[in-house]
This record gives sequence, structure tokens and C-alpha cells, in this order.
Amino acid sequence: MENRMSVSSFMRNGLAALIALLLAGAMMPAHAVMLIINNPSIENPPDQFPYSVTGSTNWYENFVNGNAAGRMLVTGGMFIDPTPDGLYAASINNNYFAAQDMTNVLAVGTYVLNTWLGERADLGGAGWSPSVALFDLLAGGTALTATTFTNNIPTAGHWVMATKVFNISDSDPHLGQTLTVKFTNPQAGNFQANFDNVTLSFVPEPASGVLLAGGAAALVASRRRKRAVS
Repeated sequence: MENRMSVSSFMRNGLAALIALLLAGAMMPAHAVMLIINNPSIENPPDQFPYSVTGSTNWYENFVNGNAAGRMLVTGGMFIDPTPDGLYAASINNNYFAAQDMTNVLAVGTYVLNTWLGERADLGGAGWSPSVALFDLLAGGTALTATTFTNNIPTAGHWVMATKVFNISDSDPHLGQTLTVKFTNPQAGNFQANFDNVTLSFVPEPASGVLLAGGAAALVASRRRKRAVS
């Protein structure tokens, strides 16, 4: 009898410890995972020309009449600031876009999209503005609504970091659809927008730990009810 009680006590204590461990893990902030954006700094393929009409590896763009979004070798006079990363940057002329489809699909959690936006000093026109220049995260071809947007707009000759945060719930209709990062310059006229060094991180929703802890707690309650009946 004493042996049986010690075993029962051990099991109760073990389950209590498991619940505490699961709940503690569920309450801890999940770690951000860096999702892979290929060629994020527009450095490939390397070439000696200021502009590459073929665009850049892993990115695609709309290309019409020799005027498109592509990549450029940053040379003297374009910027006062140094290039955020490497020698090249993306250039998006008016009414064009550059985009990359990812291997990831939309999941429940928080996405943070970061990029450097640049404004050339030698063109005399603003490529980025709050109303006309866009950088977006899409799922299944649909632009997701950002929860927060650090709306930094560069001035001529400079680069600034801009950030969009997307909180995705379990009721989002685009869950499971392929993610795309897209930059658009829908302005008319001789305006160019530039970007460089794109990153996307993801923090998953820590719901699984709470569910496991809830299941363990239900098991303990069931055992106690059985003992009370017997």
C-alpha cells in the first residue's frame, strides 16, 4: 500500500512539474527565425556594367521597352551615404516593380520585413514617398496589411532603414500560401527608387506549449476525479 502511494505521489509530482515546464516555455518569448531571402543585397550576378538589363539573380521584375527594375553598380555622385551592403543596389524606375517568391508559406505569428531605402542625389526627383512607393509582404499574391510601419523616407543622396511588421492570426484567409517580397514604384515621370539589404524574420505563435500544458492539466484533473469516486 505504501509502495503504491509513493508511486502515485511520484506520478502526481511528475505531472505537476511537466505542466509547470510547459507553461513556462509557453510564456517565454519565441525566438525570431530569419527566413531566407536569396541575393538580399542585389550583389549577384557580379558584372562590370553600371546597369544590368537582366536584373539580378533570384529577383524578377516587369520589363518594358528597356526600362525596368533591376540592379545597378553604385558609382560616385549617386549617393552621399555608402551603400548599405556591397557594391550594388536595386533600382526601380517609374511604373515598375521588383519581387522575389520565397519557399516559405504564411503561418500564424509575427513577420518583420526590413530594408534600406535609398534616394539618388543625381536624378533630382523623389522615388520614395509615403503615398506612392511601396514595399510589401504578399501571400498568394495578395499584399498583407502591416500592423506597424516605420515610415522612414530617404532624402536625396541618403539611405534609411524602413520596417513593416505583420501580425498573422489563425483566422487569416491566406495561411499556407506562398510568401513574396515586393517593391513597387508606381510614380509617373523620371523618378527612381532604390533598395538594398532586405531581411525577413518570423516569430511563430507559441500556442502549442499552452495546448500541451492544458492537456497535461486535464489529465491530472481526471486522475483526481477517479480517486475521489473510488
